Amino acid sequence: MKNVYYRNPGATSAPVTHNFIPSAGKKMMLSSRTIVDRSNSSLYSVQGAHDIIQLIKDQSNVSKLFISHNFLGDDGCEVLFGFLCSDIGRSRRITEVKLAKNGIGNRGLLAITKYLRDNRTLRELYIPANDFTPDPAVIGPFTAALNTSHVAKLNIGSHLTLSDAFIEHFIPSLASNHLSELQLSNLGLTYACIPHLVAYLKDRLRSRRLRVLMLNANNLGSEGLADLVTAIGTGNWSLAELEIFSNTTHEVSSAEQTQNLKQLLQRNRHYRRMVEKEALGLIRPSRALLLPPHDPPSNPYLPTEIYLHILSFLAPALSPAQQLNVFSYASSYTTLPALLPPLFPLQTACVPDPSNSSFDMLGGPGRSPPAGRHSSGCMDGCVKGIVCQREVRREHWLTAVACDVYELEYTT
Repeated sequence: MKNVYYRNPGATSAPVTHNFIPSAGKKMMLSSRTIVDRSNSSLYSVQGAHDIIQLIKDQSNVSKLFISHNFLGDDGCEVLFGFLCSDIGRSRRITEVKLAKNGIGNRGLLAITKYLRDNRTLRELYIPANDFTPDPAVIGPFTAALNTSHVAKLNIGSHLTLSDAFIEHFIPSLASNHLSELQLSNLGLTYACIPHLVAYLKDRLRSRRLRVLMLNANNLGSEGLADLVTAIGTGNWSLAELEIFSNTTHEVSSAEQTQNLKQLLQRNRHYRRMVEKEALGLIRPSRALLLPPHDPPSNPYLPTEIYLHILSFLAPALSPAQQLNVFSYASSYTTLPALLPPLFPLQTACVPDPSNSSFDMLGGPGRSPPAGRHSSGCMDGCVKGIVCQREVRREHWLTAVACDVYELEYTT
């Protein structure tokens, strides 16, 4: 099978370069003030960790920690994450950590594991190209901690020392409710790990949130890739992107299989969009029919069961469980939006895209939006910003009512 790479056509993957040291006379962007970036800074062991800790202490608000390509090792990693587990460290609501190529071994991974446990703030963890080994006594606690965290993106690639033994202990125990992107490239994987990957992809409870899987630069072979395609076709409706570059040296005739994989991923994306659209469309009529009135009539026109049955025809792509989730949400007064806007909207402000012409209409960075526009950067929808809070809240709601994936076996 040829090396294949499929990505959502609507996604952008252009690299973004951050410049966190402003030139003289220029104002620093607010978002960059929350980032500690000491990549390629020759930080070494415990002293390097103390330097980073001091930077974190000097900033009251830290959201991202970039420390890739240094020499922290196990000792520095233990000191750094020991601090991050303290009360002061936890008060810095860090959402992203990059620790690529720092010479971190299993002791350092255990320190990271302690920080991961029940962590509901961290969203992205990048720890590729370190010195981890497939020790079950380390992989087990790491996987358990990952399952309790809210990490959505994990990159643990570029560890040829891990190989199939890592997958054997990691994947069968992986059951995160938040993991959406998993990067396992360049781990020296072979066909021996395929049964574990197939079982995970076909388990709709454990892999429900997974959208992106990267398996580049391994040795899965044509047979292994074929098994992955079959697993997606028969038992996975959530995966939207699959990267499998450089997994076989044999140029076999596999155009049909390649096209099949492309269609399967397109199928998953299509059904997910359909489920999301129907769930969003169902909420308004459900509120009108199911929200209990303050003065209920003594003799209701129809039983509630009849209302639910009628409403179900408005969203045939939703499973009965998904429909009931929407109905429960719609019938509660506690879920109604506030009548007045928040006093401090900047806490949830949108981040406009500087390359978009609408950015100028918002006044550019550091300026108040003109009259008629919300301070969140939205008016009658999103202005194609980098981050739109309206879309973020919409995604959170879809996840809360479990309408973020198509449930084939339970649809009406």
